Amino acid sequence: MQEKNPDVSGLSLVSAHSLEERLLLDFYDRMYGERGRALARVWKWLSRPGFRDEAGPIVALHDGRIVAHLALVPTRVSFDGQLQGVIRGCDLAVLPEMRGKGLAILLLRKRMEISTLHIGWPNEKAVGIYWKTHWNESRDSYLHFFLLRPFDHPRFIGSVSPALRGTLNAASRQLLGLPYHRYASSVKGLSPVSPTPASLAGLVTNTAVPSGVLQSVHDEEYLRWRLIESPEAPRYKIFNVGDFAMAVKLCEKRGHKYIDLLCVPSGCSVRDIRLLVSTLAIWGMREGYSYLRYYTNSRSVTRYLRWSLWGVVKRTNFVFYSSDRSLVERVQKSQWHLELIEGDFEEF
Repeated sequence: MQEKNPDVSGLSLVSAHSLEERLLLDFYDRMYGERGRALARVWKWLSRPGFRDEAGPIVALHDGRIVAHLALVPTRVSFDGQLQGVIRGCDLAVLPEMRGKGLAILLLRKRMEISTLHIGWPNEKAVGIYWKTHWNESRDSYLHFFLLRPFDHPRFIGSVSPALRGTLNAASRQLLGLPYHRYASSVKGLSPVSPTPASLAGLVTNTAVPSGVLQSVHDEEYLRWRLIESPEAPRYKIFNVGDFAMAVKLCEKRGHKYIDLLCVPSGCSVRDIRLLVSTLAIWGMREGYSYLRYYTNSRSVTRYLRWSLWGVVKRTNFVFYSSDRSLVERVQKSQWHLELIEGDFEEF
């Protein structure tokens, strides 16, 4: 696919950290509206300045204002016995009046100059830009939805009264709960706690990573930044089920509540994951949550959970790039092991 030649007249690409913050906040407001206020709270934290020299977001400046934006989130994976730097890109956006000028491609090219491994979960509108700039695809990328109150779906909220939706949810609870009750641990006494260094200890990566697997590194520094230092920290909780800990985010969106299962211990088997999902689902049902989300790159885990817990699975776009062709060839032969905590699915 032929790349579009960007119109770069009068544009400069810079880190948002080098500009007055008001310019970025104005862009967020114009581009995202209400969501822009959430991004204004988290953008500095999300870019992890100081973790790498190339702190994002990268922005396009034109006539004294930001007209395009690409956030960069640095992290690391363990790969064949070494730590490999990774940068996740997200929130690639161009103001409507500046579209059609190739600015998104320009930002991607700038990002691709950074010598590391890049990953992303582009939506359907944006994925074509990644193909034009020669990114690689991994088709093993699965977002699971485990239904707890199915009639809280937006299609019902506007057309069915709250009383009737409550009745229908109650009627479906017994059927939906069958697989969860079959595989769950007891939820008696199960209570979420806030993330602290002590409560996060059970999530610190402490198992060897097999050869040919790219696994996210959940060391103490990463978990502290991601869960304790986050502006969203009050929504993050740690659940302990037997010998296992799991990190979740308790979310609320347009009148309904849902749970994001962010990560589980690195040594969990597929049966352990099923136990944790089932136990969290039972707790979520009792607390009035509508659904539970879980992400994996594993095709076998996906098949196991889908058929044993009756979940709904969405295959999502997942792309990667490196200017190091030998690294790309190794990655293409390997298996990713990322979780929702690394992904581009959490809403701010």
